[in-house]
Amino acid sequence: MRYEVTVTRNGQYFCGATLRCSDGETALRRFQDLPLPEGEAELRRGGRLVARRAARLDRTAS
Repeated sequence: MRYEVTVTRNGQYFCGATLRCSDGETALRRFQDLPLPEGEAELRRGGRLVARRAARLDRTAS
């Protein structure tokens, strides 16, 4: 199955990728583990929203 990952920053399209996974659980796990830039990330399958996460860099880490 194909899953689309889209990252937006300030509401504007920033980058995208495609995950090819055999099932939704694997896709969700891979989506959660992706190192994403700052912004909002969405995982979709066939145009339907599967998951969403905020991708924020921790700028306070030393």
